[in-house]
Amino acid sequence: MKESGSVSEWIENLRAGDPGAATRLWNRFYANLLRIARRRLNGASRRVADEEDLVATAFESFFERMQNGQFPDVHSRAELWALLVTITDRKAVNCVRRHMSVKRGGGKVHNESTLSAPLDEDREALLARVEGNTPPPDRIVLISELVERLDDDLRRVVGLKREGFTNEEIAQLVNRSVATIERRLRLLRDEWIQELLG
Repeated sequence: MKESGSVSEWIENLRAGDPGAATRLWNRFYANLLRIARRRLNGASRRVADEEDLVATAFESFFERMQNGQFPDVHSRAELWALLVTITDRKAVNCVRRHMSVKRGGGKVHNESTLSAPLDEDREALLARVEGNTPPPDRIVLISELVERLDDDLRRVVGLKREGFTNEEIAQLVNRSVATIERRLRLLRDEWIQELLG
């Protein structure tokens, strides 16, 4: 029997039309997707795209498509996370592309608030930064599976690292020495490189 309150159960409830499942999935994944969207939009003007709007439209697209019977193979938390990241990534790329399109001024339209910022952002460089941060979906699934296999302590360390905390900050938060955090992350990185390249 499925664990009550599990993401897998919420996915099935969402398929069955339960609006409460949509709320639970939103609450579970929103903050993490927000961090992903913020990184993907790094360098893009906040007038162009706001990470909160981006995540909201990603969820809206996901919920609508689920209601239409799409994504029949998504059943687990890892599969859902990979899908949500992919949708968010694509929306970030499309948002930056729209802003950088010639008919919108090729990224050179600015208001007073941007006059103090450098105006020479290269269109291709900005797109490359957004697109370059997007791993392929199969890699996202593999990484999600690797994270799932970690013990709770190491999963927390990895989560904090992905959120941008320094090794020193992580050491304080998990009550370990900086050397221990660095060693565990180095060993984990070496192991994952072998898995990802193998």
